[in-house]
Amino acid sequence: MGRYSSYEVVTMSQGNKILVDARGIACPGPITEVVKAYRNAKNGDLIEVWATDWVRA
Repeated sequence: MGRYSSYEVVTMSQGNKILVDARGIACPGPITEVVKAYRNAKNGDLIEVWATDWVRA
């Protein structure tokens, strides 16, 4: 039921918006993806994170 994360960079007037789509990924996957985006971000960039909270049955 897992999936791979993706992130995209959208250019804005004052920096970039980095969208991290970590929906459906179990921990610590979403945290790892946010750290990757943070390391690639520049001053003024906005990081938006999409995540879900799910438990395996």
